[in-house]
Amino acid sequence: MTKRSSRVARAIEAHVNGNHSDPFALLGPHLLADEDPSARGLAIRTCHPAARQAEVLRRDTRAVAPMTRPDPYGVHEGALEDATPDIE
Repeated sequence: MTKRSSRVARAIEAHVNGNHSDPFALLGPHLLADEDPSARGLAIRTCHPAARQAEVLRRDTRAVAPMTRPDPYGVHEGALEDATPDIE
C-alpha cells in the first residue's frame, strides 16, 4: 500500500469522530492515483473496529489480498495494484 496521504488521514479522523459527511468518499474502492499520481490500481478501505485483521477477495481471480490496520480506529486498507475499477 502506498503511504497514506494527509487528506486520507484527516478523512479517517473525521469518520471515527462522526464528523465525516460522506463516508463513501473514504471507504470502499478508490483509485490509488487519486493519492499518488504515479500509482496504479485500487485502494480498498473498510471500517471494522472490532476486527483484528481483514482481507480483500478479488472477484475476478478469487485471490485473497491482506489488508493492514495502520491505526487504532479500525480502518483497514489494502491495495490491488493491478486492478481497475469495475464500473457498469
